[in-house]
Amino acid sequence: MTRDRARGVRRPRGQWYVSDVIRFALVVPLLTASVAAATPRETMVVALEALGHVPTTLAPLTPDTAELGLAQLGPPLHEVGALWGLHVAELGADLLLRTGYRFARGALPEGSRIGSAVAERYGLDAVPLGLGLRSRLLPFRVQLLLGFDAGGTIVHARYTRAGGDAVRGGWSWTWEGRLLAGAELAVWEWLSAALYVEGRLGQALVVERAPDIDPTGIGIGLSLSARFARPTGAPASAEPGTHDGTDLKEYSTVGPSRLDQAFALIREADEKAKRRDFIAAEDLYRRALGLLPLDAETQRNVAAPVHVDWARTLVEIGRSADARAALRKALEIAPDFAAARQMLEGL
Repeated sequence: MTRDRARGVRRPRGQWYVSDVIRFALVVPLLTASVAAATPRETMVVALEALGHVPTTLAPLTPDTAELGLAQLGPPLHEVGALWGLHVAELGADLLLRTGYRFARGALPEGSRIGSAVAERYGLDAVPLGLGLRSRLLPFRVQLLLGFDAGGTIVHARYTRAGGDAVRGGWSWTWEGRLLAGAELAVWEWLSAALYVEGRLGQALVVERAPDIDPTGIGIGLSLSARFARPTGAPASAEPGTHDGTDLKEYSTVGPSRLDQAFALIREADEKAKRRDFIAAEDLYRRALGLLPLDAETQRNVAAPVHVDWARTLVEIGRSADARAALRKALEIAPDFAAARQMLEGL
């Protein structure tokens, strides 16, 4: 039998297990579909994180002990995780799937008892699964990092009593959410490191005839994240949002038609670049280039300078090889384009 604290009743363990599996089977496809909806994005994000806490004092267990918090258990490092997903320019944030491994191991204080037996050790294993958002504020090398995750864990717990007898919690699905805030440092254009504080709210794992385990608490996290863009065959470079207007007409004066959509993307990309959101700017410049007609006038007056802007953003996010390719493309279109040639020589 398993306790249902919300209703004050007891249910067969099998009923809980089946319902947990059903909920898990529904949640994972929803998380996957959410990220798949953003697949047109070309900037991919991969991150690794380690989470820990400062353990609080664990008092000896008694038959009346109803619950233990994760913060009371050891070791201080309790979770490692992996995140992957896509940067969504419209949100100005990363949309990520998250998983990992959470664990707890240790000896119970002397004199601990579960039921009438002496309890010696505890253990917990869990696999967190969730969907998260990461947003960065302030256009500096050190940025304010804010995040939110929602999902749950597949979790199992056990207590070992004297003589080797174990009380187990069974594998279950529990809901969980967390908020985080901290600082992120851009180590290189494509790599950043973050230190943050997380607040986690979760559903306790019910362990029959033993204390439940509650994941709710405050923790500390450290992460490394990298951003990669898929090769697209066209790169860019020069001061974002600026052009050398000596030989080339201002691209906002080229005729109407389907250029309107491209112009809107270019203006938005210029604004993103000025705010140093180069990942979003790169995505917008590339999409604008894909909309431009191939006639000679449009290519010379619009595509060439936009290739230079695109190259600048590519340099900022660490894609110098693609930037050089974009500049060569600009010179192929407009051989006398001085800004493109100067920037290519500088790379």
